[in-house]
Amino acid sequence: MAISEREIDRWLERGSKFFKAVARNSAVREALSARGLIDEELEHGWAMFTKLHGFGGKRVARAATKLTAAAKAISELDAWDGPNFAAARAVLDVREPAVAKYLFERLQASVSVSAVSSVARFLDRIAALRAGTLPSVPVARGRAAVKLLALRKILHDKRESELRALIEVATRSARPEEMVAARPSGTESRRKPV
Repeated sequence: MAISEREIDRWLERGSKFFKAVARNSAVREALSARGLIDEELEHGWAMFTKLHGFGGKRVARAATKLTAAAKAISELDAWDGPNFAAARAVLDVREPAVAKYLFERLQASVSVSAVSSVARFLDRIAALRAGTLPSVPVARGRAAVKLLALRKILHDKRESELRALIEVATRSARPEEMVAARPSGTESRRKPV
C-alpha cells in the first residue's frame, strides 16, 4: 500500500503533537497510562515516528512526563538545531559542498520532539564523516569539514557529547529521579502550608 507525501506529512504532524503532549503534559501522560499506555508502546511509536522521518530506528526512545529532564532535553535540542544547522550549512556550502550535500540530504531543523531525531541524524552523519566510511565523500574532505565546524564553534567534541547525552535523556521515559521541581504559580506561592 503506497502512502502519499501528504499523508506522511499529516502523520508526522500528528505524531509530533502526540509526543509533545506526552512529554510535557503530566495530565495527558497519566490519563494515557491509566488507559494502559506502556513504555513498549511508546517505544514502538517513537520507532514509527522516526521511520516516517526517514531516520533509522536503532535508538530506544520513550516519551516523558511534564517537568522532567526529558522535556528539558527536548527543548534544548529544539533550540540548538535551527541556528546550528543554518550555520553549518553556510560554512560548508562554500568550503565543502560535497560534505554539505551529504550532511543535509533530507535533513532540516525541526521543532519540538522532531528535533531529537534531526539532531541525532546530524550527529550520526558527523561521526561517519570523522570515521571516513562514506564512499561519496573523500576521507580528507569529510575530516576537514568536521574540523572546520569545530573551528567555527558550531560543533566540537564536547558539544557533541552534550548533545548525545540530551538525546539519550529525551528518548527514554521519565523516571522519578528525573523530576524537576515545578515553580509555584502566583496563587500557590502565597498559600501557607496546612
